[in-house]
Amino acid sequence: MTLTTIMKQQEAILKKEISALQRKIKTMPEGLFVCYKYKNNTKWYQELKDSSGKVTRKYIPKAEKALAKKLAQKTYYTKLLSAKKLQYKNVQRYLKHDKAPSAYKLLDEAAKMDDLLDEIVYKRAWEKAEYPRNEDHKEKLLFKTKKGDMVRSKTEAYIADTLFELSIPYRYECPIVFDGITLHPDFTILHPTKGITYIWEHLGLMDKPSYVQNSLGKIPLYISQGYMPDYNLLFSYESNKYPIDYALIREMVQFYFCE
Repeated sequence: MTLTTIMKQQEAILKKEISALQRKIKTMPEGLFVCYKYKNNTKWYQELKDSSGKVTRKYIPKAEKALAKKLAQKTYYTKLLSAKKLQYKNVQRYLKHDKAPSAYKLLDEAAKMDDLLDEIVYKRAWEKAEYPRNEDHKEKLLFKTKKGDMVRSKTEAYIADTLFELSIPYRYECPIVFDGITLHPDFTILHPTKGITYIWEHLGLMDKPSYVQNSLGKIPLYISQGYMPDYNLLFSYESNKYPIDYALIREMVQFYFCE
């Protein structure tokens, strides 16, 4: 996959994210959130702008905390939208002026050469290799990813699809044996340029104490085998009350695997 192809994928992803943010912002209260702190007091304001561009600020009492919360969220989404639009414009600018090097064009046009260069250029050989699948509770593999894997939750599917879209090689529930103990981490990921293997566990039932105890109990075992949290051992969390923000997943993938 060439850089041009990756940029086109990124363009499509950003377009969807921008549309989602715009829809979300439309459902929120008018105006933006502003707060000022003076000594030990913090005051909240709703900043409004009329058709002529005149800005006014309306005081929000503490009794209307729900309004302040929604406006604060809207302000965050508005700033995030501006950043996404800038990224989108930069991607479009790149695609407009891109002239792919002849070597990349050759790889695009010559499928046989692409296959020969799998292991060296794309790390695809590792991803394509067969590995034993987790046979436990196969009936819970209900969600199909863009790569064709079946996974156990919508969030796992989103993680898999994000990795796939960004050409980051991964294996789902690939067994790892530590001192005779077999674990099946949700994702085993090969960094596309560093060649470092990462483990990503998505802990999606954090409102169940037994699940939390079992999941977090794996951490010392991972550490004993050289997998360190926030280095090559990654975690994401959610519960029914606190579902994960998919934008955070994409930010994690880009932070750890896209240079």
